[in-house]
Amino acid sequence: MNFSVLRITACCLLTAAVTVADETVRGFIWEQANAQAMTAAKPEEYLAAASAYNRLALDGVRNGLLFINLGNALVMGGDGANAAAAFSRAERYIGATP
Repeated sequence: MNFSVLRITACCLLTAAVTVADETVRGFIWEQANAQAMTAAKPEEYLAAASAYNRLALDGVRNGLLFINLGNALVMGGDGANAAAAFSRAERYIGATP
């Protein structure tokens, strides 16, 4: 019986450690994408930043700022159709301004 409690406790701790690791990785990708976007000068450099932002979206991150940054990077990269979709997603989280 004690072994079962120990296993359950270990599983809970492992799950918590994985969650912290996921947040650390997401933070790193966020900083990487921001750095790429701020230093970009060519369309392909903006698209590289957009790719990093998109990795976060594919990983389940959902917030308005992410989609605004993704949309901005896509606009600067010349991908207007996907930029419009990103801005539309941003509006779901932060609303639209008149």
